[in-house]
Amino acid sequence: MNLLRLLPALIVLATGILPAASALAAPTVRIPAGIDAAPWDSLLKKYVNDRGLVTYTAANLAALTERAYRAWLDRDDLNRYDSNANTVAVSAIFKWFKDDFTGAGALPQVLAAFGPAASADFFRRGEFRVTYQDYHWGLNDAGGHGTAYAPGWFKRLF
Repeated sequence: MNLLRLLPALIVLATGILPAASALAAPTVRIPAGIDAAPWDSLLKKYVNDRGLVTYTAANLAALTERAYRAWLDRDDLNRYDSNANTVAVSAIFKWFKDDFTGAGALPQVLAAFGPAASADFFRRGEFRVTYQDYHWGLNDAGGHGTAYAPGWFKRLF
């Protein structure tokens, strides 16, 4: 499973944690000659610290990925688990990136490893039907426009 492809979506959806560009690719930042970089560095650090953002590094990638998965899968506004009906309704992201959720990283294993603890036995059995919820496009809106989002509106456009 290619977690790095899914990581940005998981982070934004679940935790508000923003991966540093260095975790996914090495950025190139050019400060024009004659400009002191120290104030910009301080400003960036303040921005990151004030928002509780975390930088992903090789040393903390596994722990933060697990944290993001757990937070995302625990959100009942994005996922539904019904052991009585043997159904799981998860984000459409699992459908869009289904090739990343095969073998040892298949959805039942991901749910068993990172899903809500209250449903752990249900997930370990893996005997459930999977459906996919409409993606909540308003989650991507940091400006407040997504507050009026209604599931399925994108489908109605086409």
